[in-house]
Amino acid sequence: MKIGIRADINETVATGHFMRCATIADELVRKGADVIFYSADDGIASFATERGFSYKVLGSRWDDLNTEISLLGSMKECDAILLDTYYVTKEYFDALKELGPKIIYIDDIHKFHYKADAIINYSPSHTEYDYKGEYETDGTRLCLGTDYVPLRPQFSTYNDIDHEGNDFRIFITSGGMDTFGICEKIIRNIKELDAGSKIVLLAGRSYKISDYLKSLVKESFLEIHQNVSDVASIMRSCDIGITPAGTTLYELSACKVPSISYTFTDNQMADAHFFDQKGLIAYCGDFRNGEKQFTDSLNEKIADLKTKTAAQRQALGNRMHDMIDGRGAERIAEAILDEAN
Repeated sequence: MKIGIRADINETVATGHFMRCATIADELVRKGADVIFYSADDGIASFATERGFSYKVLGSRWDDLNTEISLLGSMKECDAILLDTYYVTKEYFDALKELGPKIIYIDDIHKFHYKADAIINYSPSHTEYDYKGEYETDGTRLCLGTDYVPLRPQFSTYNDIDHEGNDFRIFITSGGMDTFGICEKIIRNIKELDAGSKIVLLAGRSYKISDYLKSLVKESFLEIHQNVSDVASIMRSCDIGITPAGTTLYELSACKVPSISYTFTDNQMADAHFFDQKGLIAYCGDFRNGEKQFTDSLNEKIADLKTKTAAQRQALGNRMHDMIDGRGAERIAEAILDEAN
């Protein structure tokens, strides 16, 4: 069985789309399928090659998928196509439908009525749209909710890790390049108020490590991990986490690490508010609203988690894991293969 995956990576489209698709692709391969990635340009090349996936560059515009409608012929050989792009159009769906492959679409904005065989929306905010009412007569498979969060296999099993020493370990990340410099601002703030903690920074591939951060490493106040594969073990070694409301929020939940979320883009808001309202992950606010307001709120949330007992934090972590069990990619792969059969 051959499965095509349509996704892009460039200076505007961050790596998140490819990474979640690659996680799903790994599960598809594990279940015996052949996988090929399709992309508008060669921004995907090094990422696909590094992960061992075949790919085809279409030579279209990533932000105008109608420019590639005439180039879709090579997708005809696929049994199913997984689409992960915001730039789909009704015309694009019509053209792909005519080719014959089953269409599976990863959605979170519900742009229009999709002519898809399956729709995936794993965000808790999927309830904002009446998918069941709208697609009831279409026969469209709906994969909705946090059971379908596509995390790497390392997050699907849990082993308790004993924390070494007496340090209170705080996991911090912002993803990617950290354009706003949020991680360093958080670290400076914690250093001023709570020098007794140990900061564990997960830096993105393009993150530039400043001289200040290097000096904190020498002081043993800061531990930096960059370009690492076993992220789950790093997370599980920490007492609490501080993360944007994105994929890392789900990963920390699967690792049972009590956490604090923040936002710096609009599409992070829904997840941040959902987990906050559920009493699972406290939301300290949007960084764009001002640094002082942000750090004041963050300090309050950190203090609250630190004053909890280890047993209370463990109970909170268990509740987080109940929401995100780490097996979403496996469930998505099964749905794709079922549709393709």
